[in-house]
Amino acid sequence: MFGTEFVEGLLRQVELSPNDMVATLTAFTCEAIVRGIRGFVTSEMHELWLGGGGAYNESMVRHLTAGLSELKAESFNGLGIEPDAREALAFAVLGNQTFSEQPGNLPSATGAQKSVVLGKIAIA
Repeated sequence: MFGTEFVEGLLRQVELSPNDMVATLTAFTCEAIVRGIRGFVTSEMHELWLGGGGAYNESMVRHLTAGLSELKAESFNGLGIEPDAREALAFAVLGNQTFSEQPGNLPSATGAQKSVVLGKIAIA
């Protein structure tokens, strides 16, 4: 939705310096993330763990921290995990859920009819 075609359309419509364009798109991205997270934040949640390249982007971290001020935002580094390892971490969590015979999906997020154990454990 917000890929190359979207950005090229913006560039044709507005006259911004490259720095201003990057700052604007960063703010837009952060606002989209904040709005997405807002739908899931409950009073029991106190932390936001940041992974991926955004965890290294000081501007993004500032935007996210300001937009979600009730949550303590910290890089995965605080957990002893490399922020770039987010996908590996996600698959480790899903694998552990399967191994523990626990559901690995959230029907409220995926639209699934019910929670189910994902995948199979195969012993060769």
